[in-house]
Parts: sequence; structure tokens; C-alpha cells
Amino acid sequence: MMKLIVAAAAIGAVMLGAASTQADPAYNGPVVVVVSIPIPPAIPRAAILDAFNKQSPAFQALPNLKQKYFTVNDETHRAGGIYLWTNA
Repeated sequence: MMKLIVAAAAIGAVMLGAASTQADPAYNGPVVVVVSIPIPPAIPRAAILDAFNKQSPAFQALPNLKQKYFTVNDETHRAGGIYLWTNA
């Protein structure tokens, strides 16, 4: 289940990044994408962090992805990421 959650965050980031280029096709600067998805309360924080650690190499291999920050909010039961792309 955790792989699906992390994959959903990645897909959301790519889709949001693509939407940004459609809004202004002439823009070719940096893009920041914030993704936040609900996490079932029964999934422990340690399992979420373990899934993030396992997925890190996949994000490191993405072209034009300069930074990726994983996020977890225990109070709202949400996880996701902040992506900094070098260009649109």
C-alpha cells in the first residue's frame, strides 16, 4: 500500500508540473510543486518514512528534479512532498 501512496505523490507532481507549463508555455524557469495526500491513521509513521527512504533513488533519477522533500503530518494524517524542478 505504501508504494502506491508514494507513487501517487510522484504522479501528482508530474501532472501538476505539466499543468504549469500549459498555463504559460513560454515560461521555462524553476517550478515548485507541493503534493499532499491523505494517509490512513492506522499506518504508522515509521512505515511511511521507510517507504519514503525506499523510493528516494527513484526520485534521484528523475531528470530536472533538483530537490525533493518528503512531508508527513501526524495531526492531519497527510503525507506528500515538495518538489523543486529546474525548469518547466
